Amino acid sequence: MISIFSQYIHDRHVHENELFALKEKITQLIGQIGYTKYSLEQYWTIIYSLEHEIERLQMLLQNPQVLQVNLQKFQA
Repeated sequence: MISIFSQYIHDRHVHENELFALKEKITQLIGQIGYTKYSLEQYWTIIYSLEHEIERLQMLLQNPQVLQVNLQKFQA
């Protein structure tokens, strides 16, 4: 009877340790997912800003007056 009870206690501790290890892995994964999400949001913000800057520069390059003023400033 004692050996059965001892085995039960041992098995219970093993399972508790396995569950604790699994919980730690899940917590780490959640942290990694959160960091990845944050990084992707930052990259998206940068890409969005660059797209708008490209549009702004394209509009400036299509404006002959701006090009003429810049040419005059460059030649001065």
